[in-house]
This record gives sequence, C-alpha cells and structure tokens, in this order.
Amino acid sequence: MLPFLDLIYLGAMMSANIMLQHPQEFTFPPQREAITAVKLHREWWRDEGKGKCYFTGVMVPFVRDWPQTVKHGGGNETVLPPEPDKTAGHAFLSTQKFCQGKPMEKIFRAGFIYRVKPEGQSAKQFPAYDMLAEKPENYPNWLAQVVSRVERVALTDPAAKEFMDVSVEQLEKAFPNRIKTREAAEAGAASRPASDSSPPVLVPPLTLAEPPQVKEVESHH
Repeated sequence: MLPFLDLIYLGAMMSANIMLQHPQEFTFPPQREAITAVKLHREWWRDEGKGKCYFTGVMVPFVRDWPQTVKHGGGNETVLPPEPDKTAGHAFLSTQKFCQGKPMEKIFRAGFIYRVKPEGQSAKQFPAYDMLAEKPENYPNWLAQVVSRVERVALTDPAAKEFMDVSVEQLEKAFPNRIKTREAAEAGAASRPASDSSPPVLVPPLTLAEPPQVKEVESHH
C-alpha cells in the first residue's frame, strides 16, 4: 500500500510536478509551531537544475486533521480518524525562484515528506506542485493548515515573517479569501487605541471556498 499522503493529491496534479531537492541534512524540529528556512534545487542535469537555479522557501510541520478512508480488498474499508495532535509530515513551500542572469520569479510550489521518526532525518527529494496552476479543490489537505502555521509563527520568527512578506502576492492568488481577512485584521488593529494592551488580532486560519472532499486510499493488503 502506498502511504496515504502520497495518494491524496498526486494523481490530480502530475502535469505540474517537478522534483525538488534539499542539499543539507537536518533533523525535524521537535516543536510543531516552527518553520525552517530552506534553499532547494532541481536535478543538476535540468536546464534550471542545481548550479543554475535555486528555489527558496520554508519547511513546515503538518498534522492530519481530516478523516482518511482506507479501502481494503473485498469491499471493506476503514476510516482513520483525524490525528490533530500527531505530526504527520513536513510540507515544503517555495515562493521564489532565482536563476543566473534572470530576475527573481514569483512562484508557489508545495510538496511534502514524511516524518518517519520523531527525530529522523528527512528524505532529500520530493515532488513539488504548482499551486497557482491548480484549482482549490485539488489542493492537498494540509496546504491551508501550513500556511496558517507560518502566519502565526511569523509574529515572533524573523524567517517566517520574511517568507510571508515576500509571498503575499502568491498566497493571495492561491487563497483569494486571504485578502479580505487580512484587510479586516489590519483595520481592526488600526482602530485600537494606543493604550490598548490586549493581544493583536490574528488573521483567521485560511479556508477554502469549498472544503476538500475526504480522499480514499486503496490498500493492497
């Protein structure tokens, strides 16, 4: 059986697939509300491969907060409940591409790797998909979750804040509702008196216009 996260969205997005690699070895951070800045590249033999182009972004933990249906042989199936307290893997978000002799290109590619062990090292290559070329219903279930996590972490983490600052245009294309929620939060903050010491108003978590359907996974056991 292929791991369930592989089958969630690979089939719908193969046309926008490229393989990205991260050259450094690192272990997963123990805390979930954290990000890691990353520099990624494609295979060296590509026209935009290693040594010619690179991609910048962040690595973000995610949890499986949706139910998962696993189909077995004979028409049997099992519904796995959400596991919101368990880190399932790490997503990679890249919103900038740099190539020699060319201006920076704004992009939005996303991929993921598994968290096999709590402190295990990651795989070094993964498929990354063009979110700006996809319909919201084809987004991976974890995408809005990890973007919201980066947004929260950006309140105290300079690397997360820098990522959000350089990714505004791409994120608002992928999540049009983010424009309204961000403007509402900023308007609320601007209207507060200077003496108000209450916590700042956060932009609400990102949501899709239509919630993603529960994906089904076939088991070959």
